[in-house]
Order: sequence, then C-alpha cells, then structure tokens
Amino acid sequence: MLFPFGRFDPAARTLVALMWMVGVLASFAASHASSTIPFSRVSLGLTEGEMSLVLAIARFAGITSLLFSWWGDKTGRRKPFLAAFALLVVATAGTAWVETGWQFAALQAVTRA
Repeated sequence: MLFPFGRFDPAARTLVALMWMVGVLASFAASHASSTIPFSRVSLGLTEGEMSLVLAIARFAGITSLLFSWWGDKTGRRKPFLAAFALLVVATAGTAWVETGWQFAALQAVTRA
C-alpha cells in the first residue's frame, strides 16, 4: 500500500527511491547546460547568439522524447525508461569532452530527449 493510505512495502520503497534518484539526475542534466553557459560558451569559442542557438536546438530536441513514450506504449515501460536513463547519463558525461559547439549541441539534444 502507498502512503497516506498505509505503510510502504519494501518494493514500493525501492521504487520511490529509484524514481527520486532519476528525478534528481534528470533535473541536474536539464540544468547543466544553462548553469555552465559562461564557461562552456567561452571554452567552445561561441558567441552569445551561437550559444543561444545551441540551447534552442537542445531544448527543441526534447520533443523526441515522444518516441520513448511511443516505444513504451508498444513494448512496456521498463526498456524505454532504462534506455532513456542510460542516454541521459552518457550524454551528460560526454559533454565534458566536447571540443566544438555542434558536439555540445548534439549531446545536449540527447540529454533533453
């Protein structure tokens, strides 16, 4: 049973903890590009306008998350969820090694998806 109607069973506690962790990591990944704009823009050699375009592309790419929803509707939620989470972690970590603006935009687009 779920709170407030009863006590959490161990499986429900585990599920809530995992979903909390995913939410924290997803929020970090979504804010990563915006919070590091001054540093990443200078290190990538982008103008303010170019960086705005990069962030616009990354945010627009979030619409591709509909593909994960469609996949989940067809096959079940677990595989698309795990795939999306793995892409989130890999793409966010990959932004540490980019050297050009288009690489940054591509990885941030994957992160937003």
